[in-house]
Amino acid sequence: MLQWIVFDADDTLMDFQLAQEKAFYSALEKMGLEKKEAYLENYKYHSESLWRALERGEVTKPELLEQRFYRFCRDQGFPELHEELNETYIQELSKRGELIHGAREVLEELAKDYKLALATNGVSRIQKGRLEASGIGKYFNAILISEDTGYEKPHKGFFNAMIDKLGDVPLREILFIGDSLSSDMPGALDYGLLTCWYNPRGEKTNLGVHSIIKTLEEIPQCIKRFAD
Repeated sequence: MLQWIVFDADDTLMDFQLAQEKAFYSALEKMGLEKKEAYLENYKYHSESLWRALERGEVTKPELLEQRFYRFCRDQGFPELHEELNETYIQELSKRGELIHGAREVLEELAKDYKLALATNGVSRIQKGRLEASGIGKYFNAILISEDTGYEKPHKGFFNAMIDKLGDVPLREILFIGDSLSSDMPGALDYGLLTCWYNPRGEKTNLGVHSIIKTLEEIPQCIKRFAD
């Protein structure tokens, strides 16, 4: 019998791609820089590469936060702006609470019958600000942010901290729902949790996840299968 449902945040419940775009362009505008799509694509390339490196343990969180805008600003020819642009972007992103379609409704329904937790990689002040802006924080009995635990998903240390937070509950009574095949699913599977891969693009994987959904509205039916 399921007791806990644990959600990833970005690109599972919260629309990080939209939030990132709006925050980035807002930061450029505040800095007096042109709002170019090419700028966004270059920044995303460096940011995403560094996040994958962080998940593999190849860089530290401070290195990621310093390097993503340094590399972008270096490529665009204004490296002296990287620190100020990074801070401006963090401030703007912290205000963004955009949600994936159906997220609020699903959380409201599930909260009636299950304990809900949020488990997210990210910068603590950004994620806390976005949760407040989104209004979904009230649905969660527990919230774990990687910066506060000292570990990033899929590291076992993150999941140890998560289980400590959830309390004395059998691992097979915890369902982890997330979109990432580099952090969410491998980390949860290795730890022995039930898994539901949120896969809106219909991609393929050999990871052996327990269930796959394309929309958040499918979650109640997915949970019913585990409950049965």
